[in-house]
Amino acid sequence: MRRYVLGMAVLGLLAGCAVYAPPPGHGGIPPGHGGIPPGQAKKMGPPPIVVVGTPRYVLVPETNVSVMVGVEADVFVVSGVYYYFHGGTSYTARSYQGPWTVIAADALPPGLRGKSPQELKAKVKGPKKAGHAK
Repeated sequence: MRRYVLGMAVLGLLAGCAVYAPPPGHGGIPPGHGGIPPGQAKKMGPPPIVVVGTPRYVLVPETNVSVMVGVEADVFVVSGVYYYFHGGTSYTARSYQGPWTVIAADALPPGLRGKSPQELKAKVKGPKKAGHAK
């Protein structure tokens, strides 16, 4: 009788087990296994911005855009609102620490719309001096 009860208990425990099958479009990565499924990176937002000391900003000439300098990230400020460009996606927040939300390219302010971060940063460095070949 004990064997029967023990066998039924084991069977009852195993009945609650299920084999994991990833949902379609999940990329085959089970949750909690260290991978980021396709499409999840945008939902998670960009990596955090590391600033040592007080953040510094420089106004991009002939615009209302300031660029955050001394950081690896492409972060800009327009009228107190932060914009972060990462991996082909634009994000916005009220602080450089986030939380970041995705913003459509056509919703960017005029000073940022249609311009690449590299183009804006190049303007901060200033025009090339005459007589200097590159």
